[in-house]
Amino acid sequence: MMAMMTQKTAWKMFKKTPGPIQGTEHVMNLPVQVTKDFPLVSLITMIAPSPDWFTGIFNVDLCDSATGKWLDNKTLSMLQPWDAGTDNGTKFNSTDLPTTPMGYISLITTADDTPFMNSPMGMIPTFGKVMIQRRNKPQMTMCSGEATYKVEFQAMWSEQTHPNGFPSYAHFSPLVGATHTYKYKFWSPMTRSSPGVKMVAETGQKICSFT
Repeated sequence: MMAMMTQKTAWKMFKKTPGPIQGTEHVMNLPVQVTKDFPLVSLITMIAPSPDWFTGIFNVDLCDSATGKWLDNKTLSMLQPWDAGTDNGTKFNSTDLPTTPMGYISLITTADDTPFMNSPMGMIPTFGKVMIQRRNKPQMTMCSGEATYKVEFQAMWSEQTHPNGFPSYAHFSPLVGATHTYKYKFWSPMTRSSPGVKMVAETGQKICSFT
């Protein structure tokens, strides 16, 4: 599902309505539209259950700066776990403990006191990958007009891949994202979560705005 956004720096919000998504299932055929003025894609999905952990991508530019043309495809294969900075819980089923004042979005590592701290090889395996494939073939050679892409989220979270970090009923919330400009911050490291990001990271609920 896609919805127009009112901000001048964000164009369309998209979300995958069915859910939840089990750790080894896929979310496929999610349409995303970009333009010259709104070439960036960001999305998130809650790592559930958890206090406020999520994974996703941010500020992925589908206009190739080297050629000035729309990318035909792009794959992001290392989706890491992030802490939204809104809840102090350290376990999957920790009691709600709001962070006051709110912290910053930060990468969860094996040095943090979470179930992932004992990950094999000293690193947290990827939670999945995002594959972006252009669906239309614009006549123009440069990044102009409107380009349509298919976004496929392939989940890679299981008891085998994350033996110390796979709780009962592990799942992802439905994907939520937006196409936007360079000035719009859907989410990024070391920024504070918007109310929308906070809601998705803590509850997995879908919302209509990320301001």
